[in-house]
Amino acid sequence: MPSTLTVFMVSMTSLAQILVFVLVTPLADYGDLRKRMMTFSTVLGSVATACMAFVSADTYWVGCFLLLFSNVMFSISQVAMYAYLPVLLKVRCVSLLFQAFRMP
Repeated sequence: MPSTLTVFMVSMTSLAQILVFVLVTPLADYGDLRKRMMTFSTVLGSVATACMAFVSADTYWVGCFLLLFSNVMFSISQVAMYAYLPVLLKVRCVSLLFQAFRMP
């Protein structure tokens, strides 16, 4: 596999991640798809990454597709994870409030 192909594919995955961030963020922030989105993207990304072990010199183009797909799935799982931060912050603030006004 040529070394310039690796640099090109990493650049393409970065561009695909930017596009995915813009398209998927509203679904994660304002919908109730957070958990399904995180589970789905994590499992598919893990399977794609595991399949890279079977890529040989003859099938490098499959490795290019798997690299692109696994990085995009990782981006989707990160977006879904970041969508949980306001929920976790709200729970933490309520917990701190109860601790502050707890009777001795």
